[in-house]
Amino acid sequence: MIRLLRVIQLNLVSKPQRHQVYFYCQSQRSSTVVQDIDVEFKESSANVNLNGKLGFEPFKNIDGISSLLKAATSNRRIDHVFKAIALLANWSLAKKIDFKEVEEDANYGEFVSVLERKGIHMSVRQIITALKNLRIIGLPSDSFLIESLENDLLWNLKKVTVSSLLSILEFQHQYVETEKQKKVVEEAVLALEEQWTDVRVARDFQIIYSLCNIFSADFMKNIEDHLAEKASELSILDLSNIIIAISQSKRRPLPVLRSLGYQMFKQNDLLSPQKIKNVFYALDTLSYCDDALLGKLSSDFLDQIKNVKNPSVIGTVSYCVGHMHWKDKTFLNGLATWVVDNINECKPNDIVNLITTLATVNHIPDNIDELISTCISKLDFSLMSNISIVNVVWSLTLLGQVTSDQMAKVLEPSFVSQFPIDNPSCIGSYLKILNINAASELIYTSYSGPKLQLNSNNVEKLSITRSRDDLTLHNQALKILHNFLPPPKYIRENIKTILGFIVDAELIVDKNCKPLDLTDYSSSLAGYSETKDLPEGAQKVAIMIWNFKDYNKGLFSLTGPNAFAIKLLNKKGYKVVQIPYNEVSRHGKSLKAVQNFEEKVKKSLQM
Repeated sequence: MIRLLRVIQLNLVSKPQRHQVYFYCQSQRSSTVVQDIDVEFKESSANVNLNGKLGFEPFKNIDGISSLLKAATSNRRIDHVFKAIALLANWSLAKKIDFKEVEEDANYGEFVSVLERKGIHMSVRQIITALKNLRIIGLPSDSFLIESLENDLLWNLKKVTVSSLLSILEFQHQYVETEKQKKVVEEAVLALEEQWTDVRVARDFQIIYSLCNIFSADFMKNIEDHLAEKASELSILDLSNIIIAISQSKRRPLPVLRSLGYQMFKQNDLLSPQKIKNVFYALDTLSYCDDALLGKLSSDFLDQIKNVKNPSVIGTVSYCVGHMHWKDKTFLNGLATWVVDNINECKPNDIVNLITTLATVNHIPDNIDELISTCISKLDFSLMSNISIVNVVWSLTLLGQVTSDQMAKVLEPSFVSQFPIDNPSCIGSYLKILNINAASELIYTSYSGPKLQLNSNNVEKLSITRSRDDLTLHNQALKILHNFLPPPKYIRENIKTILGFIVDAELIVDKNCKPLDLTDYSSSLAGYSETKDLPEGAQKVAIMIWNFKDYNKGLFSLTGPNAFAIKLLNKKGYKVVQIPYNEVSRHGKSLKAVQNFEEKVKKSLQM
């Protein structure tokens, strides 16, 4: 299916005063059919019959390949040949002709002759357009005609602008099958690397990022330094397009992103909701959370949210802000209101994205009761994947909106068996099921449906891994704790719990806040039966060490899963001591750090 992507104006060299239009039509291997026809021709050439009449005098009465080639070469004008190539390409895409028919036509030799002899007079844009269409018609890479046009490109490399060089690379990097094609790419790259200071247009920066793998590291460094300096000269639309291009390049140049984000934040112009959605997605892909920029995007989106007609825009934005842990209460309330007002247009995935995000950032919107009742009525569990069902029920559990029937659905043994505990790909969903099971026992005490039968054997099988950054932070914090709480006598570490998360350290203190020897006490958190009653006034303590990613951005607070973990621990009878990442890194391993940690533990227990 040919898809019209865009229409732009082009002045042909032979007719500088006459506007032409050309159409990009997408096909396999990113090939692009370029239809260059006079403005009088209103319909897409993909729908033109071989005997169709065109609003261009030489082509008015064509009835097939032969008459088209003859008309195109009657006066040996290159622009006529150029139009004929575009029509042949479209007919080829529509499977109305085959290249062999073109090649065997009596007029083909003259057609090729005109293109070869007068190709030198074509602009770079026209040469690229001709090459694209010739590839679609079916000419092989090593054909004389294609190589002739590639020679014309080589001839022009030293004379063209940076934008033209990038247009050459944008097309030619897809075709490096012959030595000639490799040479075109290599020479164009060399020419561009000599002129990097002339890159000024936003689209040129976008193309460079789309082709970044073919450039040297030094060139990309120069370009990124240059872009950071030029950012203040670009419009908010240009800046957003470049951020989107960077997100697709698998690069993450933080200085550039900071510069682009700052310049976007400074501008008062509004991006469309669709573009804001794309920027959210780009920032999420880049794992780049700039509070000022996200705040502007959220505010600008809310200003235009009544104009949003496509629910997938809301669904994608909801997913991205949840994945980035961006919490803006007003923004989230606005998304929730839009979904309620437009529930009939929303698809299940859009609804799931919003509910999951609200749980992830721990936000209860103003219309929570109406939102949940409206959304749940649109969700049919029988049509949803098991993973989606777990995500929805888990989210409702964290939001305090889950029903007994919903919990029973997820805790049914036959359902749980779909998530084997020893399957790494299932571990995320299984931990959520453990959260739901813990809630059914500790929070929803009237629940009488099925529950998981857990013990220490189940917990030991849990394959919960931590990132290197998390391990470094936790090890550093635990080393400080060891100075006044030596393990294993006084603290247990890294406990995998039946609640569905890891507790960094566990201890027991007496009524005077003195740590007790843990030898005679088992950990119920890990699924063991309690072997000995606690002394009167004694208190179980859980220590949780929070890294930067454990907090929301925007409104700084613990994410939903972490806040829920504290809630479950409290319900389990534990006092929770929280150690944030900034306290660990600030104190280091000094004597003062030990004193501060000890004081923090004591204060937390006395609260």
